[in-house]
Amino acid sequence: MIYVIPVILVILAIGVIAGVARRRQAQTNAPAWANAVQALAAQLGWGYGTTDPLIEQRVHDIYRITGARRLGLGVQITGPRRGTHGLAIELPVLQTQVAYSTVAAFTVVLIPRPAPGPRLTIAPQGLTWLTAFHADVQIGDPAFDARFHVQTPDPAFARAVLHPGLTGPLAADPRLGQGVLVFDDRELALVLPGGITQAPVAAAVDLLIDVSAQVPWR
Repeated sequence: MIYVIPVILVILAIGVIAGVARRRQAQTNAPAWANAVQALAAQLGWGYGTTDPLIEQRVHDIYRITGARRLGLGVQITGPRRGTHGLAIELPVLQTQVAYSTVAAFTVVLIPRPAPGPRLTIAPQGLTWLTAFHADVQIGDPAFDARFHVQTPDPAFARAVLHPGLTGPLAADPRLGQGVLVFDDRELALVLPGGITQAPVAAAVDLLIDVSAQVPWR
């Protein structure tokens, strides 16, 4: 019995020391992270966003795409890009689905959708749980169908949007290799693993603009 209390005290002391070390590490990393965010915003000519983007209303499948049970709202940057308006939001993962992922954060990049319409999601094969219990729509382009899962409540819309002039370039585009492309009600989005300073935000917003330019909006 006389050994129990010292052992407990040692365990508590180790826990305290580890907690202090984590806080000091976070404090050390904070200035570098802030500088990286500022550099990214400057590269794009954007500024910091200040409004609640209501991400679950803007990307309705965000939890299914990320595999998260709870997401936080991190930093956001926003501004003009090639004639449209872009927004990038960091979403820290607060709670994951069981045995899903160790990704600590996701970044969502959005631009306005020129015309509202059916939802459409395009995900690289094997990237997320998004496709676990949902049937794919076959577009008819073998290379594209082999590389991507396509899901939508309106297959005719998907086939009209994903015409040969778009499926060919998308199948070969490395910018879509790690992201999930989403046509939501009023926005186009690319959901990427990693925080905002790790995600290729500039390439993502350019991909969304390029895709939007090739869609026969109705």
